[in-house]
Amino acid sequence: MTDVAFGGGEPAIRSDIFELVSHARHLGYDLVCDGPWKEYTDIFGWDEFKSVPGKNVNQNTNLLSRKIN
Repeated sequence: MTDVAFGGGEPAIRSDIFELVSHARHLGYDLVCDGPWKEYTDIFGWDEFKSVPGKNVNQNTNLLSRKIN
């Protein structure tokens, strides 16, 4: 299925585009991050991803003030 934004005919369903699985939840970033594209994880895997604990970030949160280790 293709996304209208990328010139396709049918709108894509989020779950068709993003890998939304429980082992890769972003915890504090769930409200602003859909997760990696399925094609990316199919090619490169999950090894570089880690959960980021903390308070939920939303569109009004200053992301620059958050430290990520």
